[in-house]
Amino acid sequence: MSRPNTYAKHSGRTVSAEQQLDIFAAADPVPLRRRRQHAKPRRRVEPPPTPEEVRVTWIELAVDAVRRIVVTLPEKGKAGQFTMEQMRAKLDGLLWAPPDLRAWGKVTVMLLRRKIIQPTGRYAPTAAINGSAMAVYRRGPEA
Repeated sequence: MSRPNTYAKHSGRTVSAEQQLDIFAAADPVPLRRRRQHAKPRRRVEPPPTPEEVRVTWIELAVDAVRRIVVTLPEKGKAGQFTMEQMRAKLDGLLWAPPDLRAWGKVTVMLLRRKIIQPTGRYAPTAAINGSAMAVYRRGPEA
């Protein structure tokens, strides 16, 4: 059984499929595009950090930044007392804003657990929460 004839576009004549295969077999192979030998190997691109990794990293940076400020405060007296709102104001420009402002609560808890700060038992009005009372802290024994 012979194959159907096909039209050879450029020659204007009909050529059978077998003849086309013979023409292709006799032709010189066309070199495929090769990768250059001197090309740099591809670097593995690291995936971007997840939001959870960013949050954990930011919290550790914030704890360290607060600790560095707290060690400069006096241990006794009103000069060494602060609210976290005042501490955030001191860190403005030194630390970027957290992904979520609730992260400051985690920072405060970590500072308390590490005994870097300790509560004074007093409360002060703050602007951030419409004049509501916010705890006042002082330098802790581990600062």
